[in-house]
Amino acid sequence: LGYMLEGVVEARKMLTIQEYQITWFMLAMWIPLGFEMSMLFGAVLNGAHFILRYSSSLVVSFVGTAREHGLLSNKSRLEEERKQALGVSERIIVAKSNCSHLFFGSTAVLLDRVAAKRELVPEPNAVVLDLSSVVTIDGSAEIALGKVPGHLIIGGLHKSLKIGVQQHPMLKS
Repeated sequence: LGYMLEGVVEARKMLTIQEYQITWFMLAMWIPLGFEMSMLFGAVLNGAHFILRYSSSLVVSFVGTAREHGLLSNKSRLEEERKQALGVSERIIVAKSNCSHLFFGSTAVLLDRVAAKRELVPEPNAVVLDLSSVVTIDGSAEIALGKVPGHLIIGGLHKSLKIGVQQHPMLKS
């Protein structure tokens, strides 16, 4: 028990207040319930804390049309083609993720922001998601991405990530 107390006190500098409270709760539960049950309670509390904290964080760095963000194709075009491309860029919704883990909570925030923008854009051609910040994607996020209506283009995924949704070859990392 002495080593545990020493570890809890030394860990204070590395933990948030909520994480530190969970650690003390685990230590307090260890005595009456035993080590296994205190670890189980700690795992459940830490999981809930992660979900609440992560789903309320800044998941999306921007959502808008390609034209609003000045996204260009980097191709030389004739004046007429440029005007046509600008018209199309007003109907392409672009969203950039700011999170490293895509799960049901962060995906819901991302897709809610896209849906809100979609209501403002007349007849959107496509939704482009830049997921270059994403390190892991769970199954629930993949299912949610697969249900996005219309043409969805996902770019920036790390090579180690496999996802069932079509990735655009020009946007792969």
